[in-house]
Amino acid sequence: MLTFKNYKKLRILMRIAGLGKTSEQWRQEIQEERNKVDQWERRSQETQVQKETLEWKMLEIQNHQAELKARIAELERSLALYRSRNSVVELKASLCKIE
Repeated sequence: MLTFKNYKKLRILMRIAGLGKTSEQWRQEIQEERNKVDQWERRSQETQVQKETLEWKMLEIQNHQAELKARIAELERSLALYRSRNSVVELKASLCKIE
């Protein structure tokens, strides 16, 4: 049998468990949770945009790095040609001195 004392205990337990909330309290709590979800969705979208921006910048840097490596290879070939031409000129000069 439900006595007044047991009824009070039941009401306290219901309130602690959140079962004794008014509909307005429930609406407010639901709205707060929706706001949190919206906030996390915005943060997620912002993070996605940042990720895509960083990926784009990384690709640009990798392209620039590849261009620089190609330029270095080109300069090394030019230097090798210059050195070999210089050696030929020096050999010819030495040959002329000998003759």
